[in-house]
Amino acid sequence: ELNTELKKENMARLDAFRQFQNDAQLNGMQKLSIALSGWFVGTSNSTENFAISQSFFTVRDLVRQYLVSTDDQKRQEILSELEKYEGGEPEYLAPMIANMLPPLTPDLSKLQADKPLEFEVQIPNTKAAVANGGAKKQAFKYYVQLPPEYNPYRKYPCVVTLPGDKNIKRQLTMWCGPYNSTLGVRVGQAMRNGYIVVVVDWKEPGQFEYKYSAREHQTVMAAYRKALKQFSIDTDRVFLTGHHFGADAAYDIGISHPEHWAGVVGVSGRIAKFPDLYRRHKHNQMPIYCVVGEKDIDAKVASQDAWNEWLKSKIYFDCTVVEYKGRSNELFVEEIIEIFKWMRGYRRRLPDRNGFGFLGKIRRPWDNYFWFFEMHGFPIERAVDPDFFGPRFSTRAIEFETKLKDNGFKLVSPKNQGTGTTIWLSPNFVDFSKEIKVSGRVKFNDFVAPSRAILLDDVRKRGDRQHPYWANIRCVGKNCEANVVKFSN
Repeated sequence: ELNTELKKENMARLDAFRQFQNDAQLNGMQKLSIALSGWFVGTSNSTENFAISQSFFTVRDLVRQYLVSTDDQKRQEILSELEKYEGGEPEYLAPMIANMLPPLTPDLSKLQADKPLEFEVQIPNTKAAVANGGAKKQAFKYYVQLPPEYNPYRKYPCVVTLPGDKNIKRQLTMWCGPYNSTLGVRVGQAMRNGYIVVVVDWKEPGQFEYKYSAREHQTVMAAYRKALKQFSIDTDRVFLTGHHFGADAAYDIGISHPEHWAGVVGVSGRIAKFPDLYRRHKHNQMPIYCVVGEKDIDAKVASQDAWNEWLKSKIYFDCTVVEYKGRSNELFVEEIIEIFKWMRGYRRRLPDRNGFGFLGKIRRPWDNYFWFFEMHGFPIERAVDPDFFGPRFSTRAIEFETKLKDNGFKLVSPKNQGTGTTIWLSPNFVDFSKEIKVSGRVKFNDFVAPSRAILLDDVRKRGDRQHPYWANIRCVGKNCEANVVKFSN
């Protein structure tokens, strides 16, 4: 494996071995163990225990089978098999998954630089459409353009982009540039800066506006999560972008779920309806880059309240507004260079042990999670249907306010909070060697052990191999239970 797979991109995995290869206090088996374990779980997690290192061969194969399996029974069998191996503990599984090749890596042997890779996701159709004879699932395509030097052992920043009234090829050319037959590569800014570009064809046939629907959210997120399983994407540097009403979609999906994105870029789009309602979500602070023409009155009027709120405050979203004088609703291709300069300065905001908090007020059932907090069973009487959206509502929003500090969570939520909540846990922001506390409308104070079942299932569903959750606490009413499996979106 080292003869064929050792590259400059992954050579750092053997740094510990190179450091200790001449150490007289270590015997040959210990040095071999450091080399093997470094290759599988990274040099910072290497071990001198050869029994553990040797098990990594089998454990990695089992993990890969689990992540691609669609059979519940098969996954249960794999979990039972992993219990036999010391290398199957979460402390090794997490770094192993981070260092693995993407579990659904496609065949790239016939990759053509002038053509993007084409894939498809299946999204459940509406009940009304099925009742009228429609298919149970709708198929939506997405296209992936890889940088010329792509190597799956290196993680790349990514642009997820949503076209508006332009076709896929035009959207791809805007980010990746035209194909240069002499050089054999695309010569646009995404390729020059080493970005993977994912273009999601999120619209239904004949759709010429964004509808703020669950189907649209599902389509974009399903394409993104599947791309994570296929390609080496740096999940800390993924930017959601869009043009025209594709920008309307990017604003909505980004502001509704800021935990996924390093930033959102909208060109000639509107911050209206639900994004406008959610503009006062405190402490989310996700970067937003807005490009608009001076004469684009529709976009400016729709967005002005949000811009005024964000530009004068440090507790809401981090906003940059670029206005082109004398211009109208356009693509502003010349702004691409500046957008990539802006992207260099941002990474996804993640919870940490030094303190983290957010406040959000939501009105749609699919906006039910923020970072580590998830609510189940959104009260239907509190929901606002996008088809009947109006500037004033008689129903109150569901409010989420959560504070994390000193291994404790303080949850502030309304009495009518659905059928339960789940708090997802990671060693990035909690210490599993200490008791974890939950206070507020629910109470929990106990030790929570990392769970391989939770960890593997989280990676299988969300596709984030860099920051998986290791455990969870599910609360129904005032009763809380740790490590409940199969209760996530």
